[in-house]
Amino acid sequence: MRFPFRIAVTLLPALFGPVVYAQPCSISLGNDVTICAGQTTTFTLPAGYPTYLWSTGATGQSLTTGTAGTYWGQASYPSGNLVFNGNFSAGNVGFWSEFTNDPNLQGEGRSWVGTNANNQHPQWQGTGNGNFLMVNAGFPQQWWTVWYQTVPVCPSQTYTLSFRMANLATAGPVTVEWRADWSIPFGQFTAGSQGVWNTHTTTYTTGVVLVVISNWAVGNDFGIDDISFSGTVHLRDTVQLNVTPLPVVDLGPDQTVCAGDVVTLDATLPGATYLWDNGSTAATRNVSSAGNYSVTVTANGCSNSDAINISNTPLPVVNLGPDVTLCAGDQVVLNAATAGATYLWDNGSTSATRSISSAGTYSVAITVNGCVGTDAVNVSVTPLPVVDLGPDVALCTGDQLVLDATTPGATYLWDDASTGATRTVSSAGAYSVNVTVNGCTDSDIIDVLVNPLPVFNLGPDVALCAGDQVILDATTAGATYVWDDGSTSATRSVSAAGTYSVDVTLNGCSSSDAVDVLVNPLPVVDLGPDVIICAGGQTVLDATTPGATYLWDNGSTSATRPVSSVGTYSVDVTVNGCTASDAVDVSVNPLPVVDLGPDQTICPGVQTTLDATTPGATYLWTGGSTAATLNVSTAGNYSVDVTVNGCTATDDVDIAVSNAIVVDLGPDVALCAGDQVILDATTPSATYLWDNGTTGATRTVNATGTYSVTVTSGGCSGSDAIDVQVTPLPVVDLGPDQTICAGSQTILDATTAGATYLWDNGSTGATRTVNTAGTFSVTVTTAGCSNSDAVDVALTPLPVVSLGPDVSLCAGDQVILDATTAGATYVWDNGSTSATRTVSTTGTYDVTVTVAGCSAGDAIDVTVVPLPVVDIGPDVALCAGDQVVLDVTAPGATYLWDNGSTGATRAVSAAGTFNVDVTVNGCTATDAVDVVVNPLPLIDLGPDQTICPGVQTTLDATTPGATYLWTGGSTAATLNVSTAGNYSVDVTVNGCTATDDLDVAVSNAIVVDLGPDVSICAGDQLILDATAPSATYLWDNGTTGATRTVNATGTYSVTVTSGGCSGSDAIDVQVTPLPVVDPGPDQTISQVARPPSTPPRPVPPTSGITVAQGLRAR
Repeated sequence: MRFPFRIAVTLLPALFGPVVYAQPCSISLGNDVTICAGQTTTFTLPAGYPTYLWSTGATGQSLTTGTAGTYWGQASYPSGNLVFNGNFSAGNVGFWSEFTNDPNLQGEGRSWVGTNANNQHPQWQGTGNGNFLMVNAGFPQQWWTVWYQTVPVCPSQTYTLSFRMANLATAGPVTVEWRADWSIPFGQFTAGSQGVWNTHTTTYTTGVVLVVISNWAVGNDFGIDDISFSGTVHLRDTVQLNVTPLPVVDLGPDQTVCAGDVVTLDATLPGATYLWDNGSTAATRNVSSAGNYSVTVTANGCSNSDAINISNTPLPVVNLGPDVTLCAGDQVVLNAATAGATYLWDNGSTSATRSISSAGTYSVAITVNGCVGTDAVNVSVTPLPVVDLGPDVALCTGDQLVLDATTPGATYLWDDASTGATRTVSSAGAYSVNVTVNGCTDSDIIDVLVNPLPVFNLGPDVALCAGDQVILDATTAGATYVWDDGSTSATRSVSAAGTYSVDVTLNGCSSSDAVDVLVNPLPVVDLGPDVIICAGGQTVLDATTPGATYLWDNGSTSATRPVSSVGTYSVDVTVNGCTASDAVDVSVNPLPVVDLGPDQTICPGVQTTLDATTPGATYLWTGGSTAATLNVSTAGNYSVDVTVNGCTATDDVDIAVSNAIVVDLGPDVALCAGDQVILDATTPSATYLWDNGTTGATRTVNATGTYSVTVTSGGCSGSDAIDVQVTPLPVVDLGPDQTICAGSQTILDATTAGATYLWDNGSTGATRTVNTAGTFSVTVTTAGCSNSDAVDVALTPLPVVSLGPDVSLCAGDQVILDATTAGATYVWDNGSTSATRTVSTTGTYDVTVTVAGCSAGDAIDVTVVPLPVVDIGPDVALCAGDQVVLDVTAPGATYLWDNGSTGATRAVSAAGTFNVDVTVNGCTATDAVDVVVNPLPLIDLGPDQTICPGVQTTLDATTPGATYLWTGGSTAATLNVSTAGNYSVDVTVNGCTATDDLDVAVSNAIVVDLGPDVSICAGDQLILDATAPSATYLWDNGTTGATRTVNATGTYSVTVTSGGCSGSDAIDVQVTPLPVVDPGPDQTISQVARPPSTPPRPVPPTSGITVAQGLRAR
């Protein structure tokens, strides 16, 4: 009868016996740390541990970092065997047992530490490695403790229990169970055969309190030995590093300002304090003097600095001088030159000086080193009198002209010192007058020219030969010409009979002349077209013309000339003094050379080519062929006529045919690989040439191919060819020798297309499946040819693999799966190839173990209890004044925030990193969230505005990184408005919005009207009037008066400005030239009377325009 008994181990502070290894169970990285951006801090783990590991992957004792985040550090050490006297070498000490310690183990409920079980019980068998604990488990009481000891452990660590156990009796083996805290089982093990020791291992992960490991057994008597409880202890602590960003300080780039200007230096930052180099603590500072200025800004305990250099530039001094009065046409140079300056005049000019010739106020702004000075000057212009003596005049000899300079209120001074308003002239010369009105003088000059009549002569009458021409020349310097055909050149080429006349005009005076032209015809001469003759022939050239005389190029004077050689022949023929010529080219072509060569004898079936090729020739062969060559293969006489350039030559040749050569290598041959055949082309008195270059009568071959031979005898050849086909032996390859694993098989494959097979066991298939060791062979036959191969097959036993029973873990813990087998390689389901594998996630893990090429596998289920899920959510950006509620609610959880609060939610409104630990069922998870507080954007559209009609103003809400929404829906940074109203804008930066608005008013329009477009007569003038109350004016020519006098064709425009608003108008003025008066042809008169001046025409009144009274041009 069997009863359950107990073996126990208690993991509590030691009650007795020495502690094998000191057991530190915690480490500390200290309190959380906050640093400023750019700084670093060093976290250090305690010294003396063999290995270290940080959350970053670093492995040193210390970790230096400047990056915000949560860091953990881990120190690890091996615990060693925590069991005292686990091998019982010290005897029955160091543990407690409910069994009676008695060397006579024949009584039930007794135990003893010894070396040989048979010494304590005659029916027992078994010895150990020295002492071991022997137990008689026949006691009728269950749940007795067999072995109990207290050892030091650390919470949440994994330890490995190892012990050896043997069955001492012949009855059924005992089953033992290890327990922790008297109630938590973590492994059952059954003893093996009598006297056989087996090593058993299991793992145990401690909780957060010290626990007891206990073990119960039911079965026969047994012994245990070499109890070990050890593991690698991993101690970890977590610390938070907070990094406070440095405040952003930017006073901007260095500045240079003009004397008297003030610069506001702004270091504003929400929540900051300030310290300027002068001790000021304000956010801004106004400065106007040169110097270096610096500020230190402190926010959230961190400081940053910036500095700026301010320099001063003096204002430039500019003086254009006193106001100026000019006569029209004069000018004054306004000079604003200053060293190193740039200039901007009121007309946009940028030069240092400006030439002025019209009335107005002229101003300039000069800039030196970015600073501006201004000045202005008034210029008045007195108009010049209008003086016009008219255009230059050309007179004929004896004519005269009255020059008239009359101007109201004027005085006169001519170049001859006369002072009258008019002057009569009749001789050539330049005549000038000065006219003075109101102190301003203008002048005019006129050139008078007296031209003589032209003198010319076309010469005597002319007689021409037909085809000749004569140039009639009436050239006279400075003259114009009109011929009787209307042409107007100085010369005229004529070739026809007739009378030709011309009128020549010089300086308005004309003369005429005429000439008669007679034309005689040329004789007609024609030697005909160019001539080609053959070598040895001749031709007669004929130039006969009635009443003519002849002159050939060789001096001959006859009408005809015979020629027989190459050359150009010409003749001059004269009739009635007129000569004509002609020429003809004579070419002499040689006879073609034709040579078909000597007579030929050809072989039967062979053709020869007869070649009569001659450049540029045509051909005619016997039989009618017209090609340059003729292919012939039969006996006969062949002739050809060859014609080149009309000249023909002939040749012929005799062709004979000899007897044929017969060659026969026999029918095509098929061989097997390794066989050969002799090819025989023997012919009496012959020579031989095979396709491989050999020259014997026979040839031995053993490879597939076409073999040919040419046999030559008596100058003629015959050929034959034969195909030889060599069938290859089948390729048989069963592959290399194989070693297969026990229980597996391999397929030997000899497959060859069209083959038959014979294996050593008599089977005839292409493949053979084998699963035993041995030598296997096959013979393969294809197309009557055979080949063989053999392969050796050996067997290898499979390895034994056991990963142990399934395991449950807590999330974050891990277990080491061990598949160690001597001489093995490993492949886990994740591709890992080590003997062991550390896992910490739920799943089925399997491993394939390969020894000597054979594989076996095992699998184990690992279940991981998950940590609670904690999610505060994504990082949060708030606007200043807002708050957010952080919520980590989880069923059955407890909470601990970084500020010590324990609620599921937490309301925050300040920037920072907030983290929380959430615990469910004793497991803790952590999350953190960064909260950023964004300031509201600063927006200022400026003061209310009044704008001019039709003008738009730009409202600017530009803020870096912002989006915008204006009244009306626009989303641009700026808004162009031209109508009155209230305009508002919402500016959003980083999700935070601020608003501003302003009122825009529109002033009254400026109306400018220069009136309708106007047409005036040459010499008249207009006054354009743009007068408006309290206005300034700017005309297109830069003048600034309210009115403007004009007398030339053009478009005139003015811009009128009043109260800051402007209006414009333009007017087109068209000046109509005076009519041209033509008094007719030249006359001889004694005196030229001039009619009185015609008064100006009145112009109807037009708004904004007045017409000044004045003189009209004649």
